[in-house]
Amino acid sequence: MKTNKSSKRASLLSICAITICAVMLIGTTFAWFTDTASTAVNTIQSGTLDLVLEMWDSAEGKWVSAEGKTLSFIKSADAPAGEELLWEPGCTYVLPELRIRNNGKLALKYKVTVNGATGDTKLLEAIDFTVKKNGANEGEKLEGWEGHLLPTGTPATDSEPNVIQFAISGHMKEAAGNEYQGLTLNGIGLTVVATQYTYEYDSNDNQYDKFADYPEIQPITSADQLKEVLANDDVDGKTLKLYDDITADDLEITKDVALDLNGNTMDTSRIQVNGSTIVIGDSSENGDGKIMTSDSYGVINAVNSDVTITGGSFVSSYDKTGSSGYASVIQARNSNLTIDGGHFENTESVGGYNYIIKAPSYSKTEKTTITINGGEFVSHRDYGYIVTGDSDANVDVTINDGKFKTEGRNSYLTNVKGSVIVNNCEFTATGNNAVFNIPADSTVTVKGGTFSVNENSYTDTSLAGLIFHRKTNGWTSVYGTLLVDPITAVKVNQPTYSGFIAAGATQSAKGADGFYTISK
Repeated sequence: MKTNKSSKRASLLSICAITICAVMLIGTTFAWFTDTASTAVNTIQSGTLDLVLEMWDSAEGKWVSAEGKTLSFIKSADAPAGEELLWEPGCTYVLPELRIRNNGKLALKYKVTVNGATGDTKLLEAIDFTVKKNGANEGEKLEGWEGHLLPTGTPATDSEPNVIQFAISGHMKEAAGNEYQGLTLNGIGLTVVATQYTYEYDSNDNQYDKFADYPEIQPITSADQLKEVLANDDVDGKTLKLYDDITADDLEITKDVALDLNGNTMDTSRIQVNGSTIVIGDSSENGDGKIMTSDSYGVINAVNSDVTITGGSFVSSYDKTGSSGYASVIQARNSNLTIDGGHFENTESVGGYNYIIKAPSYSKTEKTTITINGGEFVSHRDYGYIVTGDSDANVDVTINDGKFKTEGRNSYLTNVKGSVIVNNCEFTATGNNAVFNIPADSTVTVKGGTFSVNENSYTDTSLAGLIFHRKTNGWTSVYGTLLVDPITAVKVNQPTYSGFIAAGATQSAKGADGFYTISK
């Protein structure tokens, strides 16, 4: 009996134990048999990018750091003690000898820029800076000087150095005029920026850092990235450099930035610039960078801003064929617009009243200044003015150079209320009969250039064929003042009305080249 009870008790305990174990397993996971095997990885060490700028201290007879210092030009050892350092046409001054050294473990590329000048900085306009590298007899322009250096300890060659020694000189142009008299330039500074160079290899190749750029440059590869960057406060002063074609809707720029098209195309409704200073250019070798739009507001729409364009193509293809829709390539309101180069065009698909540059105005107190130093401007359509403004816009235009072509009727070089000065340009009109439309109380002064127009019929037959003429048949008019006052020869393919020629200037007979020449 005892044995039987003991067996029952043992069985009952076993059942309870199994039940308890089952309850404990509810909500848990099973653990599998495991083992661990590992191996060591060699040390991971990041490279160092360390550029050093040094100057030769002749008193100490050694190289010393030039970082944070203001460099001074050196006079000849024969100069009297205390003689003031002044600039005049033809003179040349040099800075202390300098060198850039790669003190890090990574290859780098560098760029040298001039800054920090003190005194009358206007004098810099008349000075050419050159650099002679490693004792060379011949120099090259300092502007845009770039190079690369291999890391310290790497065997170097002439084409792959790890240190470069150079001398910078400034030469005042012999053609510098009287406006530079009495100015003094006391010193100058240099900034050297560096970034990674495609030299070291990773597991794939040595191109992983091909988009590495200088500290002040922000690479852009997409429209979303561009918008994000433009929204950041720290973008002020940086260059936004395109590394791919992008398509974007309206872009707004409210920061002081530069935009480098870098040979790429931006297709956008418009770029709205508000209260900013911007520079747009194209650093690519072939200059293929382009901004294009099919929007009526134009490629660039600037308000209360300073806009400088140095290169690239700007094209409006706003399509309103068969209508009198308004469109422009660039609009600048109450702004300063400077064009140093580039291509500007409204395409043949654009409707009527399509301007290359327009200066709208919301108030008579607003003032827009337009300076054209170069570039190519092509207008295909009727009323396709190169530069125009609203009827009450206060606009000053200075044209120092450039090539201008209009194909439509009534498409003038300028049509603005204000002052226009043409120092030089090449203007050709194949569908036009005059160069300027001059509103009342406005003045155009022509000091140089070549102007060619076709011969259309005129209501006033006595003025037919005059390239600069009074009101005729409603297509062209001179309500303000036109004065041809040549500093250099003004060449025209039609005779000019004598009342527009300044005192002391004469118009020659038609030459073998088909042009009349007005000169003093």
